[in-house]
Amino acid sequence: MKFPGGGNVCLDRSLDMLDLTFFIRYAAIIWLSIVCAFGNFSYGNSSSQYSSLSFFPSNKAELILMLDSQGYYEAYTEETCRDINLWNTSLITDMSDLFLDKVMFNCDISDWDVSNVTDMSNMFNGAISFNHDIGNWDVSSVIDMEQMFNSVVYFNHDIGDWDVSRVTNMSGMFFGALFFNANISNWDVRQVTNMSFMFVKATSFNHDISHWDVANVVNMRSMFFFATAFNHDISHWDVSNVINMDNMFFKALSFDQDLSNWNIGYSTTCDKIFLNVDSMNDYYLPNFKHCSY
Repeated sequence: MKFPGGGNVCLDRSLDMLDLTFFIRYAAIIWLSIVCAFGNFSYGNSSSQYSSLSFFPSNKAELILMLDSQGYYEAYTEETCRDINLWNTSLITDMSDLFLDKVMFNCDISDWDVSNVTDMSNMFNGAISFNHDIGNWDVSSVIDMEQMFNSVVYFNHDIGDWDVSRVTNMSGMFFGALFFNANISNWDVRQVTNMSFMFVKATSFNHDISHWDVANVVNMRSMFFFATAFNHDISHWDVSNVINMDNMFFKALSFDQDLSNWNIGYSTTCDKIFLNVDSMNDYYLPNFKHCSY
């Protein structure tokens, strides 16, 4: 089997594993590219000195195997990240936990095709170094974004154009994302039912999300816990379906908006909802007689 540009492809089958070793020879220089398992490859001519190969995993297990076995989880430079941004991920439907606690990973994956992914929960949770622009991703199929950017400390790229209209779970999505302050005011969150812990310790976030339709949200527990910069008028939110507001504004030190018109029923738990929010005027406090402040 010939490789474009004159290289040879050597195949070695062993049980269920297919190892492909590619040798590309140019002017007495032998280039050895990656050795992979369980994946398909597509190839094409390149303007560089040698042709490139694109990894084409058919499922999450194959993708993880490549990331782990070839050292991509520890990659953070152009040299160590190699061809990762060329991979064809169009068949992947589940990217949950993909970079969970991969503290060194910081590769550009902006060109990944995530249009079929439905689950991105914990995708970058604990990947504290990750800081690349993925604002052009098509996330329109995603349903679960729980803790997606948890503790991704430096991430602050524009994801305001993301289509999140199918997402139902945003719990802890920006938990501990200390520098995140992208404008997500135009997000369509009408399907979201869980926003608990969403901006916990997102100490830089302060964008106007007053136009969000949160009518279907039932859990706002600790939503702005220690979100020390946030201070926008969310008095027109329909929170009538929320059943848990415990610690919602706990130590949200800048928040001083008038929420006196919020409609909260006795079925809603709201323990310590405004604890240590000294900026709140008593007049602005909602009449939650069963709540503790």
